[in-house]
Amino acid sequence: MRKRKNIDNPGEIEELKGDRILIHARKARLRFKLLNYIFLAYTKLLLKTCRFHIENRELFRAGIMFGFWHEDCYSMELMLSELAKEHSNICAIVTANTRGDYIEDTLRHNGGEALRIPDGMEMKVAFKKMLEAARRPELIMAAVFDGPSGPYREPKKLLFMLAKEREKHVV
Repeated sequence: MRKRKNIDNPGEIEELKGDRILIHARKARLRFKLLNYIFLAYTKLLLKTCRFHIENRELFRAGIMFGFWHEDCYSMELMLSELAKEHSNICAIVTANTRGDYIEDTLRHNGGEALRIPDGMEMKVAFKKMLEAARRPELIMAAVFDGPSGPYREPKKLLFMLAKEREKHVV
């Protein structure tokens, strides 16, 4: 049987706090894995039970950039999983905070990669990183038109600036 901690000893109190932080972090990671497993299972179920057809598939060739609206991000995941069957170099610009963890894990599962970019003013520093990724000629790059935090259906300039800078087409 484990010896009970002495709450009068400050050293043992700090050890208890560390244990609680560790337990909280493990629970958060377990919730993330469980939720992501459910998302991936649902995506697989949709792909097996529904007909999924990409119109104008010829537009999705190596070296393009494609955008989508925030509310269509789940459809985008289905689309990326289909495109990953033909193309090995797919990248999506994803927010660096915890919201992007789910998308990154889904992309990795489907053979793509996530380019983690911070929100707000810190994004200016990460612009070089995005330009370097966009320079790769075979890369298909995806980004949300109205992301990362809206307002919804108001397109941002990011994807268009990257496409213009690297002379690529936006689909």
